[in-house]
Amino acid sequence: MNSQGHVEKGDQAFRARNYAEALACYEKAIELSPGNKVAWNNKGLTLARLGRDEEAMDAYLKSIELDPHYNIPNMNLQRLRQRMERAYAADQDFRKAEGFLNDGEYDKAIIHYDQVLERHPIFPLALTNRGLAMLKMDEIDQAIGSFKKAAEFDPDYEPAQINLRVALERKKEIFVIYMSEGNKAMEEGRFEDALKLYEKAVSIGPRSSNAWTNKGMAQMALSGYQEAACCFEKALKLNPGNETARQYLDRQR
Repeated sequence: MNSQGHVEKGDQAFRARNYAEALACYEKAIELSPGNKVAWNNKGLTLARLGRDEEAMDAYLKSIELDPHYNIPNMNLQRLRQRMERAYAADQDFRKAEGFLNDGEYDKAIIHYDQVLERHPIFPLALTNRGLAMLKMDEIDQAIGSFKKAAEFDPDYEPAQINLRVALERKKEIFVIYMSEGNKAMEEGRFEDALKLYEKAVSIGPRSSNAWTNKGMAQMALSGYQEAACCFEKALKLNPGNETARQYLDRQR
C-alpha cells in the first residue's frame, strides 16, 4: 500500500473515532512519503483529538512548511490555538497572575505566570502578559524573550509583536540613559557611580564598543588598570576602528 492508501485508511479510522489506528496510518503514510502534506495535517487533527496539543501543533506546522498555500492546516492550527488559549485561561494560577498584573504587583504576577507556563508552555497570552510584567520591572531582556517566544508560537498574535517592538525600543532608551548618566558622573568625578552606570549599559548593550570603552575609562579612573585593559580589548574586538579604546589600551602597555 502506498502513502495515499494509508491516508485513506487513516481517514476511515478517524471517521470511526478510532484515533489510535488513524494515527498509526498517518504515521505510516509519512514514513513512506515525508512530504505528504495531507498526512501531516490529518496527523495533527488526530493528535488534537487525542489531547496531544503540542504534537498536533508541530504536525500542522510541518504541513504548512511543506505547502504554505495549503489553507486547511492553517485553519486547523488557528482553531487549535484558540481552543488551547480558552482552556488555559481557566487555569487558577493564570487568573491570579492576571489579577496581580492589573494591581501592579508585577513580581507576584511573574511567579504565577511561570507556574502556568510550566504546565502550558504554548500559551501566547500568558507569555505576553508575563513579558509585560517584566517590562514594568525594567527586566528588559527577559521581557523581550517572553514576547519573542509568544510570537514564535503564534506569528499572527499581534499583542506579542507590538509589545516586542515596544520592549526593543525601551531597551535602546534605557541604554542611552545609562550612558548619558555615566558620562555625567565621569565629568563630576563620581567614578564609582559612573562605573555602575556603564556596567548597566554593558549589560543591556553587550555589543556596544563605546559602552565597553567608557566602562574601561571608569575602571582606569578607579585604578583598576587590569580590568580597564580587559574592557578596552573587548571594545576593540567589537570595533577594531575604536581609536579611543586603542589609545587607552596603548597607555596601559
